[in-house]
Amino acid sequence: MRYKVLLLLLVVTLLGITACDRFTKPEKLDVDTLDAVRVANIFNEDITTAINTISQSDVGAIINSYSLDYLNDGMSKTDMEAKFEALAENKTKGLFTVDYEILDAEKARVQWVIKDELDDIVFFDIDIMAITEDNFLFLGNKMGALSEGSSVAFIEVLTAKWCPNCPELEEKVDELQEHYGNNVQFVEYHYDDGLSGDFTDIQNWYNIFSAPTGVVQGTTILVGSETSTLNQYDGLILETLDNEPDISITNFEFVRSVNHFHFHMNLTNQGSIPMDNLNFRYMFVEDTSSELNNAGKPCRNVMLEQAKYELSEEDFTGVFSVEYTTSIDLPLDTKVIAFVQTMPEPHSAETAKIYGVASSFINK
Repeated sequence: MRYKVLLLLLVVTLLGITACDRFTKPEKLDVDTLDAVRVANIFNEDITTAINTISQSDVGAIINSYSLDYLNDGMSKTDMEAKFEALAENKTKGLFTVDYEILDAEKARVQWVIKDELDDIVFFDIDIMAITEDNFLFLGNKMGALSEGSSVAFIEVLTAKWCPNCPELEEKVDELQEHYGNNVQFVEYHYDDGLSGDFTDIQNWYNIFSAPTGVVQGTTILVGSETSTLNQYDGLILETLDNEPDISITNFEFVRSVNHFHFHMNLTNQGSIPMDNLNFRYMFVEDTSSELNNAGKPCRNVMLEQAKYELSEEDFTGVFSVEYTTSIDLPLDTKVIAFVQTMPEPHSAETAKIYGVASSFINK
């Protein structure tokens, strides 16, 4: 019996190793905590000067601030060079202005924008910075782009700023994304602390009212943040990533007019999933909140507003589109996360599965 157990453990370990190797894992970034004064000087002086010296033939002043192995959600240093060349090509006689915000000083994450003379945003990015006494570099988050049609694990987290046990789960989910990159997506539903928009329909459907609670792929509900509970996430994520998605979302794009969004994409039912109770869910998520959790860390991927659309056979023919107007002013670092989910009444762990996840920042 003992030999059978050992053999089983060996097989599980090997499966875990081979499954991990199927995905490009981000490097573990070693960066120092950002100093607010130093960051202010860099953006107000160095970066602003570099941006206003770019021309069609020379973007070196700003692109030299990017590391050779730069990678940020799939964007390389070469990609950024092309982006600044396009910006220079469209440059008018007026000067650019640069605005920035330190999103997470401990993880060296900054959000910055370039505005033209009309105060319109012409560039937006969230990046990781390495700063020395004499120099600075943009490193990127070392994550590849979310590949269309690839397997993506999705985690929904019920949490709250006042919750003393929630930071452990939030940190676990954040670490999973750091490990697997954009193949892991997550959202935080903030319960009774004023951060999230209304999600009572989702909360009642899942029947989750205890924070912290995590829902993996719409089917597995894990309550609490004990070590034994947190350890279960690893296997569930691997199981999802090791299988091809039954429904894929490709060509995910949107047209925005102020707070009105027109989404369009292709939905492909790869595994002949029944259409009964099949819904397209989408939500507006703030990447990094200025509000802190109970451990003093910035709240991440906070759900601001969410909606769903019941699908039919016709929705899988040609281009699927849906329109939505938000009722709130969206922060600059807002992104849209969208997916397809079977939503039977009541919720069923056997059938309430999430398929085909897509994600995009609204200002990139």
